[in-house]
Amino acid sequence: MATLRLQISVGTMIWTAQGDVLESIHLDVGPRPMTPGVVPHSGVLKEAHRQWHRYLEAPSHAFDLPLKSPGSPFQQRVFSALREIPPGTVWTYGELARVVGSAPRAVARGLRCNPYPVIVPCHRVVAQGHLGGYCGHVVGPMMTIKRWLLWHEGVPGILPE
Repeated sequence: MATLRLQISVGTMIWTAQGDVLESIHLDVGPRPMTPGVVPHSGVLKEAHRQWHRYLEAPSHAFDLPLKSPGSPFQQRVFSALREIPPGTVWTYGELARVVGSAPRAVARGLRCNPYPVIVPCHRVVAQGHLGGYCGHVVGPMMTIKRWLLWHEGVPGILPE
């Protein structure tokens, strides 16, 4: 298994791959020394690095990486629907639930299992009247990441912390 570590403002994104398939992205939040990551010379992690920087330059960039198909059939429907939400747009849990034919709480549980935050954009799902959660958290550094991603993508009314 190969890894790519990318520094973000509140921690590190750890991208893992097996062969030519991206396995997961883990957000390791908290204070960390800013150290340069090693860019892979080839393969899916090199492409992930390129696409991450493309997203930083142009938030409308749509990630196109080979992903392992994780989760239950329900979670896969949720993840597929998430990829239809354009950058700069948010859906509520209820709207996403209607698209996948389920209930908002079931959708929220599915989102917590997303192994590809950012690429499968669960940050674009909010609660009615507030931001909701991100990666199973409703306060703290994960919410700082969600707020930054939404601000970066130009969602109206969102300011980074």
